[in-house]
Amino acid sequence: MNVKRLVLRMIAGILLVAAWGCGPDSTGVPDGLEGSETGARGTSATYLYAGYDSSGREIVQGEIVVAVDDSGIVTGSWNLKAVGDPSPMIGPQVGQGKLAGKIDGTVFGAGLNPDMVDNNVVLLGTIVADSITGIWEFIGFPGVLNQGTFSATRKR
Repeated sequence: MNVKRLVLRMIAGILLVAAWGCGPDSTGVPDGLEGSETGARGTSATYLYAGYDSSGREIVQGEIVVAVDDSGIVTGSWNLKAVGDPSPMIGPQVGQGKLAGKIDGTVFGAGLNPDMVDNNVVLLGTIVADSITGIWEFIGFPGVLNQGTFSATRKR
């Protein structure tokens, strides 16, 4: 991928993450996250999370807690640990922290390091029933530094 394309993708990602925090819209909470656990403002659900590198090898596991308000704004926390000896380019997705993002219909997006413009891991996924699956991207000023897939299943 050329440098111009990387810079444009990084800028788009930063703008997307920034837009998630800009206030409510009319999308509401999707069917997959409605109900007593996540449907009301201030409620949350815990998901068992697994992150995979680009070859499909599990590199991170743990839990994410996702709270969704009536407008689709996502807040929460994460507690993840490395599996084996992952590449050093997985970004800051080991340890614990807060997350912030947005749900629009069945599209889920969240940053694991919402207070950072650079050095962020972003989750972009699709909600189906009690699970969220998609890609994670480690983004820095040069653009996407690494990526893989993730799956998160609601803990009952």
